[in-house]
Amino acid sequence: MMVLFWGGNVYWHWYVFGRAEVTLDALTALEKQVVILVAQGHTNREIAEKLCLAEQTVRNRRVVIYEKLGVSNSAE
Repeated sequence: MMVLFWGGNVYWHWYVFGRAEVTLDALTALEKQVVILVAQGHTNREIAEKLCLAEQTVRNRRVVIYEKLGVSNSAE
């Protein structure tokens, strides 16, 4: 995944190996925040602290995000 920041705007590009580009429009605002933090290399615990969530909530959101994007993990 590539997240680009330009002039305060966020431009999303998600490339899935062997597939066409996938749009992130289906994600909620919270899910997009989680994606940004995952892309930056933060752990679930760090993401939970930054977003004032329980660590289990972050894990659950990641599962939902992966399902929406049709991937099985953050490395895809």
